Amino acid sequence: MNPMELCDLVDGRLEAWHGLGRLDAGAVPACVGTAQHAEWLGFSRGRLHYRRYQTASGAAVWLFDRDGFIVLVEHFPAGDPPVEPWLEVLGAPDRTIEYGVAQLMQRPLARTDEDVDELVWGARGLALLRGRTDRGERLIRTRGFAPGDADDYRRRFVELPRIEYGSMP
Repeated sequence: MNPMELCDLVDGRLEAWHGLGRLDAGAVPACVGTAQHAEWLGFSRGRLHYRRYQTASGAAVWLFDRDGFIVLVEHFPAGDPPVEPWLEVLGAPDRTIEYGVAQLMQRPLARTDEDVDELVWGARGLALLRGRTDRGERLIRTRGFAPGDADDYRRRFVELPRIEYGSMP
């Protein structure tokens, strides 16, 4: 994958985004901004290393990698852009995933009065996290990943590791 293709997602050209190809984690284009932080985050299939960047517009970009290759891109736009224009461009999603308490507690992305769901276009390698209230909707996050099945995306990046609790004495 040409690293500059990542800029389509980061710059909001979602109609041009057709999935994350094989991209070396060291080949980060300037559009993702300035490196801010590095850490690990757990998913159902294990932990992923990520690096967080800040763009000139104030958006945050998180790049998750495994074995030296980027496997997930997250873009948190500055402000509260609406979702509706993207639905008109992209059409109906392959799957809508309702976010439960566990997902929202892992990473507090929603406001207290919001219901949250994720709209997934598996063949495009694209997902939009949407916050909904009776006052309207907003785009919380855009994700880019390798094109594939929407259910596989859910298993890889939405489901959380099972937590076992011991018995209380």
